Amino acid sequence: MDTAAATQTFSSQFRMAIYDFGAAAGSAGLRALFSLSGSLTSAKAAAGNIDLMTVNGQNDNNDQDTQFSSIMPAINSAKRTPSMCVTKPHSQLPSAMPANVLIW
Repeated sequence: MDTAAATQTFSSQFRMAIYDFGAAAGSAGLRALFSLSGSLTSAKAAAGNIDLMTVNGQNDNNDQDTQFSSIMPAINSAKRTPSMCVTKPHSQLPSAMPANVLIW
C-alpha cells in the first residue's frame, strides 16, 4: 500500500477493500474488514489488525478450514464489477480498463 500511495498520480487512483475468511472456523465465510476506499493509509491500518482464524481443535473438519470453494464465488459477488483474473502486468492492460486485482 505504501508503494501504491507513493506512485499514484491522482487521488484515489488505487482503491482497496479487505476481506478475510472469518474470525472462527465454526462461522467461516467472507467477512468484510475494510470497505472499498481510496484511503490507503486507513487500508494499511485495517490490514495490520488482521488476526488468525480460530479453529475448534486439531483435526476438526479434517483441518480444512479455508473454504476456497465458497469464498472465491463470494469474493466475485462482493466486487462491484466482476472481472477476469488479471495475469498481465498493469502496463500491458488497456488504459481504459479498470483493473480488479485479487491478492491473497
